[in-house]
Amino acid sequence: MNFPARILLAVSIAALTFASSFADAQAAKPFSRYDLYQYISGKTQRREDALIFYFDSGKLLARKAGECARGKWSTTEQGGLCWHVSAWGEQPCENYFSDGALISVVREGKNIPAPQLEDGNTLDCPLWASGTVLTGVEPVEDFGDGLFNREQTRQLIAGKTVVMGPNRGLYYGADSRLEKNWDGVRSTGSWKIDEHGAVCWQLPGWGPTPCESYYLKEGEMMSWFNRKRSKARKHLEGNQLGKL
Repeated sequence: MNFPARILLAVSIAALTFASSFADAQAAKPFSRYDLYQYISGKTQRREDALIFYFDSGKLLARKAGECARGKWSTTEQGGLCWHVSAWGEQPCENYFSDGALISVVREGKNIPAPQLEDGNTLDCPLWASGTVLTGVEPVEDFGDGLFNREQTRQLIAGKTVVMGPNRGLYYGADSRLEKNWDGVRSTGSWKIDEHGAVCWQLPGWGPTPCESYYLKEGEMMSWFNRKRSKARKHLEGNQLGKL
């Protein structure tokens, strides 16, 4: 049986395309756990049905069907990315591959291009200082230019004294040592900045304490603490506890 030349050409092109795709798939290597962490942590993944931000701590923030959710993410030895979000139920992991130029993911048995990544957190899901997520109760505009990240908070407080009232204050030592003067009673502890950019205290006698976030609104420094907004307290250069 003789086929027209144009049909033979089309079949040849299709065969070459299939062979090329197969070769690329064969050349692709699965991500290692380290490579996948470096590839996705600190970035927002723009998927068809959701936006997901991957904190470098292993936590995640997601927006799906207009709702914000939080959870955790993990990786497997085979280059799999897994989500642990209670609101979503059980989700299958997705395996990532690279042929040196392109990155693909296996989803439902199909090899497809990996979703687009964006640097940083590009979701409009504001965070409470405690680390929980606002689920549509308060719009992101209420936080002005956005909550401070880790570096912005560190620049604001490290090596400074925050005045919390008459004869009351905290000094943030640059080495994470925290000093307290409370009505003349002195004590020491430690401070840290969590993955959301909120400063957290560990002081004897205070017990579990909500962390505090900062943000700018119309040029004014604001604080978000214990789910309440207020003007931020004064931060003075150096250790001023002896002068309170």
